[in-house]
Amino acid sequence: MSMKKTLVSFSLLMIAACGHMPTHSTNTADNSPAIDLNGAPLGTVVYVDGRSVGTVTEDQDTFAVETTGTHAVQVVGPAGNVLFRGEIFLPKNITHTINIS
Repeated sequence: MSMKKTLVSFSLLMIAACGHMPTHSTNTADNSPAIDLNGAPLGTVVYVDGRSVGTVTEDQDTFAVETTGTHAVQVVGPAGNVLFRGEIFLPKNITHTINIS
């Protein structure tokens, strides 16, 4: 295979891999994982492993999680409707963003 074909194939592979990137995550200062809710209405409640970890206010939409690992996360809107439900792996020092539409 020529060098040009190899480079083109590699470039296409890298572009395809970008489609499988996780949602946004950032490092946290205190090494604890956190969940950030992007676009969640005020009054939305976040549950991690069945326990409430906080309610979205004008000043807060990021919530610390006590332990790393895989967690069952549920986001419930102010009217009681489920906005998100799923399992998320939270490593230390990472904030995982959930986009609420």
